Amino acid sequence: MADKSYTIKELADKVHVTKPAIRKLMNSSFRKQHTSVSGNRILIDNDGAQEIINHFENSTSESNQKPKTDTENQQAETKTKNQEEPHHHNKSDGNNELIKAKNDLINELRDQLKAKDHQITDLHKLMDQNQQLLLHTQEENKQLLSLTHDDSFSKETDNVREAEYKESQPDQKPETETENQVTEKHDKKRHWWNLFS
Repeated sequence: MADKSYTIKELADKVHVTKPAIRKLMNSSFRKQHTSVSGNRILIDNDGAQEIINHFENSTSESNQKPKTDTENQQAETKTKNQEEPHHHNKSDGNNELIKAKNDLINELRDQLKAKDHQITDLHKLMDQNQQLLLHTQEENKQLLSLTHDDSFSKETDNVREAEYKESQPDQKPETETENQVTEKHDKKRHWWNLFS
């Protein structure tokens, strides 16, 4: 008979267990003796597969050939505890304890939720304060900018007043100079416009 190789998934399906359960059994010595790699798959030879199958058949025969989940394990433990204890405990006591535990958990979760709500409220307050501070700072900046513009405007008006004062003096000589300056400025402006037209 030819050696048949199994993948971990094939063995897990055959034995009705999970792939991690199969991997758990595969220690380094088992891997050296019974496995080979093909691409990205680990192949287990027939002897290794038989070893794994025997291991799980023995363990499943002990547990009625059904893998147990965590809740089933807990239920089995509570059943054995209840059997070992005197029979004066009835189901209502167990149910009452379960209800009490659930209520305690609910109360704890409610307290945590209240704490989170309080943190969110505090965060909203801080954000509002930050936004108000930002608006106040922007207003102050605008006021400072308007003051600097007012200062520059007052300097310009002072210069204009000085120029008006000089023009209003009765000397003829400055008027002729101003006429020459005006014509030069006019020529310069024409010259400037002529460059780009």
